[in-house]
Amino acid sequence: HGNMSRLHLVLGDCNMAEIANFLKLGMTGLVLSLLEDGLLDAPDLQLDSDIDAVPLLHAVNGDISCCRKSIPVLGGRMASALELQKKFCELASRHYPKNENSDGRKRTTERILHWWRYVLDSLESGDIPKLVGILDWPTKMTLGESLLSRFAIGLGDLPDGILRHEKKDEIVNRLRAVEQRYHELSEDGHYWRLKREGVMRTFLSRKAIERLVRYSPRRTRAFGRAALLRWVSAHPEIGKVTLSNWDSIHI
Repeated sequence: HGNMSRLHLVLGDCNMAEIANFLKLGMTGLVLSLLEDGLLDAPDLQLDSDIDAVPLLHAVNGDISCCRKSIPVLGGRMASALELQKKFCELASRHYPKNENSDGRKRTTERILHWWRYVLDSLESGDIPKLVGILDWPTKMTLGESLLSRFAIGLGDLPDGILRHEKKDEIVNRLRAVEQRYHELSEDGHYWRLKREGVMRTFLSRKAIERLVRYSPRRTRAFGRAALLRWVSAHPEIGKVTLSNWDSIHI
């Protein structure tokens, strides 16, 4: 089961919000489809090959407006994250879903495109509160804003508002704690508290989640590995699994 092709992307592994995860996977899938279908030849959709990706990611990550032109594309032009996202989304909307796709795939593709447009429209209008409970960073920003208000500091006062405050060390430590507790996997984490309070938008049922915990999507190596583990478990006379890695299981 190790011969199946696999694209390993680690950017965004810490996402908690259900729709953020759905979009991360769905948007990536649609862009890969555009690539496979030969629809990404336009120069304004291709990044300059000489760029250093890590500093560029930091620049994009630090721009909550998503409108700062910090991304070099072919031809020497600079583009914003929002501008590029809109181009990819518009192109995907023109070509997908395909007529020959199954009804289930069409519904999934339409849902991806719906949320993709919703997020981009909210970012373009500057209406970040509409994304609370949908994306992680606006949700965490709201938590941080609530904390800062207790010290009479607004987002517009940053970073000087913290640096000049007599309790700056306490503020910084508490902001870090908010960041860390949001991503806690225990039910004491901020994300799970917000989910219980109905702040986080979800669409997966509990039953679907429990099924996915046991059964990975078909046509993945995880599906084959899980099937092998269940088979070995059902045949104790063979022995016990001592090691399971990417491409083999040891008994």
